Amino acid sequence: SRNIKINENLDIDYTYTDGTSGCSATASSVVVVDPCIGIDQLSSTLEYNVYPNPTSGQFEILVPSKEVNVKAMLYSADGKLVYSSELSGRDSYNVNISEFANGVYFLKLYVDGGVKIIKVAKQF
Repeated sequence: SRNIKINENLDIDYTYTDGTSGCSATASSVVVVDPCIGIDQLSSTLEYNVYPNPTSGQFEILVPSKEVNVKAMLYSADGKLVYSSELSGRDSYNVNISEFANGVYFLKLYVDGGVKIIKVAKQF
């Protein structure tokens, strides 16, 4: 185990030896660590947030302005879409997930070609 830097090429070698025959083989590959392929992340200076977090079932999505159009999509930890809504005209939106199982969810807020991802924890 070691710390890997962003955009670093990492050579990986895997060797397997058969316990019965003693034959062995090696496979090699190069992995490039690149965390942001595709959609740009929204500037951290813009206020997109969730309150309260953790939640017992209801939370508010806070956006910086009533003029901002936001597409909100909430995914369960296993990647299933559990909530989706187009948000516009207000600076906060109430979301009710009280019927969902306790656990971690990922809220993706899409705005002007960018995305902000917020981890939402439901507990209690």
